[in-house]
Amino acid sequence: MTRKRKSEVENSGENWKREKFNGQDFAKQYGYVGGGDGGELEAVVDESNNRDKSGNFPQEIVTYLKGVMEMIEGGEERNDMLMTRCVEECSGQEDRLLSYHNSCKVVEAIFGPSHLASSHFLRSVSRLKERRILDLFFSGCSAHTIEELLYAMSPVDSNQDIEILHKFCELVCDNTMDIVVDRNASFIARALLRITCGLGREGSKDNRNPSPSETPSFVSNEMEEELRKTRGRIVMVTTDYNLLCDKLDNSSVSLVVQSALIGDDAVKGRAASRMIQGVIEKIDANEEAFVASLKGKNSSRVWERVVTLCDEESRLQLWQMCMGGSRVAQLAKDSAAFFVIQTLVKNTKGEELATDIMDDLSPLVFSFLDSNRVTIVGAMIKCVEKFDELQSPLIKTLRRYFDASKASNKKDFFFNVLTWKSVASGEMDVNKSNVHGSLLLQSLLGLSHCCSLEENILSLPPSIMREMAVHRSASHVIQSILQSPAVSDDAKNHVIKAFEKDWQSLIQSPIGSFVFESIWYSSVFDVSRKQNVMKTLVSIFSTSKSWKCTLFKCEAGLFKKDIKAWVNKWKQIGQKSEKNAKRQEKITKKKDKKQSKKEKSAE
Repeated sequence: MTRKRKSEVENSGENWKREKFNGQDFAKQYGYVGGGDGGELEAVVDESNNRDKSGNFPQEIVTYLKGVMEMIEGGEERNDMLMTRCVEECSGQEDRLLSYHNSCKVVEAIFGPSHLASSHFLRSVSRLKERRILDLFFSGCSAHTIEELLYAMSPVDSNQDIEILHKFCELVCDNTMDIVVDRNASFIARALLRITCGLGREGSKDNRNPSPSETPSFVSNEMEEELRKTRGRIVMVTTDYNLLCDKLDNSSVSLVVQSALIGDDAVKGRAASRMIQGVIEKIDANEEAFVASLKGKNSSRVWERVVTLCDEESRLQLWQMCMGGSRVAQLAKDSAAFFVIQTLVKNTKGEELATDIMDDLSPLVFSFLDSNRVTIVGAMIKCVEKFDELQSPLIKTLRRYFDASKASNKKDFFFNVLTWKSVASGEMDVNKSNVHGSLLLQSLLGLSHCCSLEENILSLPPSIMREMAVHRSASHVIQSILQSPAVSDDAKNHVIKAFEKDWQSLIQSPIGSFVFESIWYSSVFDVSRKQNVMKTLVSIFSTSKSWKCTLFKCEAGLFKKDIKAWVNKWKQIGQKSEKNAKRQEKITKKKDKKQSKKEKSAE
């Protein structure tokens, strides 16, 4: 008998999609392959890779499953009856199927798209001995397959699913320190944390910018209550600061804790605030360890998430006892802790904390700007947006830095910021626009008390605004002027007038077309003005891609076909946007009232 090479055996599962199976009369061809020990490998397998307690590679059942997959790809319906039959065929061999890379891939391919099959397969896995289940958690191929099947069970819709999650969660809780530091097993912990909180697979991989709260999804109130019981302990354990403080900078631990915080926040939990309380309770003994975790590459991401999701009282305590005062200057110099400070400042909602932050950070503004750390200054501007009395001192500090603190040079503030002090007094050179200056100006335009900027805008000649509209950095400033609720209608109309005689040049520019879009959706650009512009635009022919895209967004086709319907549509869009703005304003006021009540009760 000719022996096959080791590479041929190991790659046989990888190439199964290229193999051709006859889908006709499948049962006759392959027969019943359920239970038992299965067949032996048809080739010699490398002992170092395939030696396992569970026995030899399950060649027969894998071949059977490949054939079923071939039938499905050939048009066979993946119904519950077929999936149930496949699960029955695998009965007793789940351990062996999860022990090899190739068989794991087959299990994922056939059971992964089916909630029912995934649930039944994992139920059999959950009945294995705990030691064996843990071995599967720590193995790369089996951990990936279990994770895929867990997500296939979401949203949970049966008590059987609850039992599986409960068993796995208990194993994670009993072996937390081993699981959270392991790259493979940690993925299962993260999957359990998300699923028990009603969330599916995580979409965004950008952990440096914490995303807003995700919306949990539950099949029923009963399932929600059962999942609440199941997730309680695993969330508590994976967000226990005293348990994990020394390991937070481990990349796997960091991701597990972040998943726990995101899931807990989705169900309105208080895990983030509890973590801060854990820090505060032992800050005297563990201050160095906490500061080290703020400076860690991975642990700092955890604290960014914490300060984003915790309540305002916890932020205040963390700043006053652990981060503010004399500590903040040193922390701000660190490349990782800097992001934690910036995130906390940006998410501040209370006046007391905002006041403390401005007192501590205002002396550092010049050093931030000298080192081009504009984002933290932008966070400070965001912090004082709601508090009028805190805006003036910050604006005065910025005017001093940008050589516009006197009445004689007040008019230079706008361009000194935009060009980062690279122009002479009175000069308006758009080509010297700076990315950092553009970002800072966009933040400043959100302040209601920045009157000097508005005066500068009203004094800008049309030619300069047209140059800014097609400049990569400066165009964002024009867009912010048109979108900001803090900028007056007079200033917005002054900007719009600069383009009224030549819309075509603006729209044909790939950069300027975005400025036109901001004009179109501006609060001062009502339906009658839109209609007048459209009368001009539809008579112009252009092959520019930005032109075609802009006219498509403006519903030029409908305008040509039925002007009345076009007018009604944009009126409705305008009314909806006004309603949304008013609704958001009401929500914000309610939140502010609740926050003030909490502060008063705390006092």
